[in-house]
Amino acid sequence: MTQILSGEKVMLMKIFISFLFFIFSLQFLAKADDISEFQIDGMSIGDSILLNYSEDQIFKIINSGSFYDQKGKYYEAYFAPKNNSNYDYIKITWKQNDKNYKIYGIGGIIEFHKNFTKCIDTQKIIIKDIENLFYKAKKTDYGKNKSVYDETGDSYFIETNFEFKNGDIARIYCSYWSDKMYKEKNYVHTLNFLLNSAEFLKFLRENY
Repeated sequence: MTQILSGEKVMLMKIFISFLFFIFSLQFLAKADDISEFQIDGMSIGDSILLNYSEDQIFKIINSGSFYDQKGKYYEAYFAPKNNSNYDYIKITWKQNDKNYKIYGIGGIIEFHKNFTKCIDTQKIIIKDIENLFYKAKKTDYGKNKSVYDETGDSYFIETNFEFKNGDIARIYCSYWSDKMYKEKNYVHTLNFLLNSAEFLKFLRENY
């Protein structure tokens, strides 16, 4: 009798867990057209940089000049990731003079030294995951394009974008660098997973 009751309890528990999973799945799918569902190193579009980094760390980057100045309105800079991060670098975009340090663009970069095939394989996995989880986003494959930074024409990138209903875009691309770029500039193959808000993208279109 005890074994029968235990079995019934187990079955009821399985049903309860499945029910909870179903509810959470519905909640997640309801937000499946929102780029803020992505997290890169624990941060999303709309979050504050202060989630991971102190003001002193931000000021150090600004004061050192190791950032890209977007027309005096935005900063773009690379940060060291968390110790347990899957990324080698974290790229963040925020407005200048914003005391809240709201994130308008964030990306994770992974280096693949002399292993471009692995970069492409990883890219395909990410693309497939986005297709499954964010099925409402508009997918565009840009294929293979030459890099403007290599005059030899031997460097290129392979890119896929996902555009969300509000205009936010997720970019996933692998950059292949020629032997010349590797030897002269120490450029290595990289996977770039970038999230940009519609507001920042509008700024880029209007200014470049």
